[in-house]
Amino acid sequence: MRIAYICCDPGIPVFGTKGASVHIQEVVRELRAAGHEVVLYALRSGEHVPADLADLELHLETVSDVAPAEREQAQVRAAQRIASRVIADGADLVYERYSLFSTALADITAATGVPGVLEVNAPLIDEQRRHRSLVDASGAEQVLRRQVGAARVTVCVSDPVAEWVRRRIADMPDAEAVADRIHTVPNGVSVRRIQPQPADPDRVVVTFVGTLKPWHGVADLITAASLARQQWSLRIIGDGPEMETLRAQAERLGVEADFRGAVSPEEIPAHMAGSAIGVAPYPDLGGREQQYFSPMKVLEYLAAGLAVVASDVGQIPQLLEEGSQLHGVLVTPSDPTALAAALDDLAASPPRRAQRSSAGRGAPLLAAGRHPDPGAGRRGSGGWAVMGSLPRRHGRSRMRHSPMRQTLRLVGPDAAPQWRLMAGGTVVLLAEVVFRVLEPWPLKIAIDSLVAALGRHTGSSPATVSSLVGLGVALLVIVAGRAVCNYLATVAFALVGSRTAASLRSRAFHHVQGLSQQFHARNRSADTVQ
Repeated sequence: MRIAYICCDPGIPVFGTKGASVHIQEVVRELRAAGHEVVLYALRSGEHVPADLADLELHLETVSDVAPAEREQAQVRAAQRIASRVIADGADLVYERYSLFSTALADITAATGVPGVLEVNAPLIDEQRRHRSLVDASGAEQVLRRQVGAARVTVCVSDPVAEWVRRRIADMPDAEAVADRIHTVPNGVSVRRIQPQPADPDRVVVTFVGTLKPWHGVADLITAASLARQQWSLRIIGDGPEMETLRAQAERLGVEADFRGAVSPEEIPAHMAGSAIGVAPYPDLGGREQQYFSPMKVLEYLAAGLAVVASDVGQIPQLLEEGSQLHGVLVTPSDPTALAAALDDLAASPPRRAQRSSAGRGAPLLAAGRHPDPGAGRRGSGGWAVMGSLPRRHGRSRMRHSPMRQTLRLVGPDAAPQWRLMAGGTVVLLAEVVFRVLEPWPLKIAIDSLVAALGRHTGSSPATVSSLVGLGVALLVIVAGRAVCNYLATVAFALVGSRTAASLRSRAFHHVQGLSQQFHARNRSADTVQ
C-alpha cells in the first residue's frame, strides 16, 4: 500500500542527527521492509541522508524563522499545503508524527476516508510552554483534539504520554470511544544498525549518545566524572544548545571529555566502538508525569552490548528489568555522587561489566531486531494492530480523484487567503446580473408611454417630457452600474488569480529548492515539482 508519512514539526530534520530523526528513519525502514511504498512529507530535510533511504520520495514545505505568533500560523499553512498535496497524490494510509499546529491527518482522512495513525512522542503543548514560547495555546489544544479524534489509532511512546492525551480529550463528546483508540507502544531500536563491538582493551570508555539539552543530564555526568575514583574515559556523542556550557564545565572541573559533536545515525556505531559502558544520566524533572520519554539511547546501548548505567526514572526500569534480572544499573537521578559510584563499580570490575552487557544484549525487547512488540497485558498490545492488519502492497491501489478535484485541492491553500476578494467579486458579479435584468425596463416603459400618447391602449400612462427624461436617467444609471460592477468583478478575480498564482509559484520554488541533492541527481530533467 502507499503510506504518506507526515512530520510537520519544524524542529525535526527527517535526515538529521537527533533521536527524533533516527526514529522517523527507522519507522520508514520498517514500513518499507514490510512491502509498503512510503512517501515522506516534512518541513525540514537535514543533510545526513542514509544510503538505504536515498531513493525515498520526499516532499518539503518551508516555515520561515519569524516571530513565534507568525511561525505558528506559518506551521498551520504548511500543514494545510501538505494535506492538499497528499490528497492530490493519493494514499492508502496516513501516518503522522504529532506536531503542535498540524491537522494534516484530520484533513486528509475527512476528505478521503483513508485510515490514519497518529504518533505522539511527547506532551508538546506543555513542553512548548515550559521550554520555548506558545502563543496560540487554545489553537494547539484544538489541533490535538481534532487529530486524535480523526485517527484510527493514536500511538504514544509511554504511559504518561498516553495519559496526557486522554486528559486533553476527556471533554470531547465521544471521549470514551476515542480513548479506547489510544495505545502505548514504547520506542525500539534496530539491532541491524547497532551491533556489539569489542571494548577498548587499554581503557574503560563511558559513552553518552544524545542531544545536549538540560533534560538529558550531561552536566551531572561531567560532575560525576570529576568525582570518579577509578580510571575511565568520558565520550560524548552529540551536539546541542548546551555544548559550550558543557565544554566549559569539563574544563573547569579538569575532566578530559571527548566531545564528538553531531554524528549521523549510520555513523553512530563507529563512534560507539571501543565503549564499555553506556550512560543515561536523566535528571529529576519533577515527578512521573515529567519523565514521559521512551529513551532510545538506552536501547541503543543494550543493542551495542554495553553495560548500562541509567537514572531510575520513567520507563528506564521497565526497559532494563526482565523478571528478577536487571540488565543495567539504576541510580538516583540528579545525584552525581551516586552516578560516579556506579560507574566506578563497573569500571573496576570487567566480569561485572561483561555480565551486564551480555545480559542486556539478550533482552527480549531487542530480539525482533525492530520496534518492540509491547506484549500481552500492556496497553500497547493493540497499538500496531491497524498496521499489521493492513494488506501488503501488490501493485498500486492508491486513491484517484478527477483532475478538477486534484487541481482545486492543490491550489486551495494558495487561494484561501483571497477569500475576501472572491466574496466581494461574487457580490458585484451578482449585482451586475441584477443590472442586466433591469436594463431593458426603462426602454420598455418609455416605448409603452409613447405608444399610449399616440392613442393606443397599452396600459401605460401617456409619455411626458419629464417622464422620458426620468426614464433616460434611470437607463444611464443602470448601464453605469452594470459597467462599474463588471469592472470591479474583473479586477477582483484578476487579483485573486494573480495572487494565487504568485503564491503557488513561490511554494513550488521553495519546494524545488528544498529537494535533496539525491533527488536532483535522480531527476535531471522533466517535472521536479510533481
